[in-house]
This record gives sequence, structure tokens and C-alpha cells, in this order.
Amino acid sequence: MSARGETDAAAYPAAIGIMIEVPAAALTVAELATGLDFVSIGTNDLTQYAMAADRINPALVALQDAAAPGVVALLRAVAEGAAKGGVEVGVCGELAGTVLGAKLLTGIGIYELSMDPAAIDEVREGLLGA
Repeated sequence: MSARGETDAAAYPAAIGIMIEVPAAALTVAELATGLDFVSIGTNDLTQYAMAADRINPALVALQDAAAPGVVALLRAVAEGAAKGGVEVGVCGELAGTVLGAKLLTGIGIYELSMDPAAIDEVREGLLGA
């Protein structure tokens, strides 16, 4: 049975995808994404679980770095794993709303970025001026 189940895809034209928010899903995305239209990475949660640091705990705020090498390795694994199956990858979370984060993401092949509307102009200018 595919991700779409036994339904008629023409009758339900909505795209079907999954959220990647834990390291185990990031490392097995090639298998998880089979038959899907997209994968979306929740960078805030993925960072929290990869760094084993509750993002609500103010004492652990320094560990909430989505650009940490371990988190970047997971992001790259998702981008590469999804690409093998021809599945689109997007990101939602704070990382996409910064110029540095957007450059990092596009550099590893993730081009669909969801961000706060207030960040769009700065990120766009940062990417175009890259």
C-alpha cells in the first residue's frame, strides 16, 4: 500500500507529505518519503531533539543552534535522501528566516523556505546578493 492508500489520486489532488522533526526520521527519510510529494523539515524541533536540549528551558538556549554540525548533518541527510526519490524538501522554523540559515539551506539543496513575513525581504536580498 502506498502513502496514498487505496484512494484515487485524481480524486484527491492535494499533495501528501511528512514532517521531519526527529533525528530517526531524518536518517531514514529515503524510506519514509517513498510515494510522497514532499518532505518538510521542522528545524526548531529537529534541533531540540538532535541537541537533546529542551527549547523551552532558558538554561539550554545556547544549545538551540540549528547550524550546529550535527544538525546540519541531519539536514543534509534529509536533502540527499529525499532527492534520491525525487521528493521536494522544504523547511519551516527559525533557521529559514535568517540570511545565514537560508544560505546554509540552499547550499545543501533545500530551496523551499517558510519564514516570518517580516524576514522575507532581508532573506531575499541576502540570497540574491550571495
